[in-house]
Parts: sequence; structure tokens; C-alpha cells
Amino acid sequence: MRILGLKYPPIKPKALPEHLIYHQATNRHELTDEIIDRFVMFSTKKGEEKVKAYMECMKTTVERDGVKNVPSVYVKYLMSPDSGLGLGTDFLNFVQAYSKKKGCKGYFHLYASASYTPTRIPHIFYRKYGMNTENANINRRLDKFIAKGKNADYYDFSDVNMFYPPIKKPKTGWQIFLDFLGLGGK
Repeated sequence: MRILGLKYPPIKPKALPEHLIYHQATNRHELTDEIIDRFVMFSTKKGEEKVKAYMECMKTTVERDGVKNVPSVYVKYLMSPDSGLGLGTDFLNFVQAYSKKKGCKGYFHLYASASYTPTRIPHIFYRKYGMNTENANINRRLDKFIAKGKNADYYDFSDVNMFYPPIKKPKTGWQIFLDFLGLGGK
């Protein structure tokens, strides 16, 4: 088809990505006065138009690999209604880029909790993404669950902090116990 008289050809529309992320709000933490950003993710797939996921995060500092006050984005809240739709993975990819934008070099961390889904805890998902805990024993147990293709519930793992990129030298159970007693050293 030839269109006469147009200075520029018609623009071909690009396909929408599967998920769109919208910055919903910026609030301040009631105790620390730190800025908390809230994001909503929408699915553009046919039949999934009503599917939404939510995330809240804030810039903070953590101790990583023996270094204190390392800038990192803390994912305070991440909720996806259904697993297997790619919403959680897309949010983690987004927070990694968001962390770089905030000057945190792609570092982020979160508290993996069984409180929302006690029969299918998120620890396995985060470990598959490439995150780890500060505890080498927990990381090995998570790897065994993944190798066997098993899901974990709140009986299998307690709530734990998880980090991306992974901590290079996670502590063993004895090192954590000595730290708890105040006898651990660098």
C-alpha cells in the first residue's frame, strides 16, 4: 500500500511488554523518616488484565561480606497473587535496576517470610533467582530442596534475610552461634 502526500511514513506500534510497572507513591517511614517507594505491576497478557503485584522498597545500608554501611535497597514488601506468571521475577529484575539508579550498585536485600504463604514460602524462589542468606547451612538446605524439585513450607525454614548479589562468604552455624554469644571475631 502506498500512502501519497505523507512527509513521514506511519509509525508502527511496538508491542507492549508482558508487565508494566507503575510508581504508585512515595512515603516516609513513620519511625526513621526514610523514603519508601511503592510500585504496582500490571499484566498486559490477555486474560490476566486484573493481575497486579505490589512492592515497597527503600534505600538503606547493610553489612555485607564484613563491610559495614554498604548501600543497598531493602525490599520491604513484595506480593504477587500467583506464582508462575513471572511477576516476582520481573519485580526482582526491576529492583536490581532501581538499586543501580539509587547508587546501590545493584545490591538489594529482603526478609524472606512465611507469614503470607506458610504452605509455600518464598525462600526457594529467591534462591533460584540468585540470592543467598548469611548462613551457609541454610543456603545448602535450600539448594537441596531445589535439586529435588521440592517446595518448602514454614516447617522447613524460618524467616531469614536474603541478599543479592549473593554474600561471598556466608557464615556457618558455628560462626553464627559464636556471634550470638559475642565471641565471634572477624
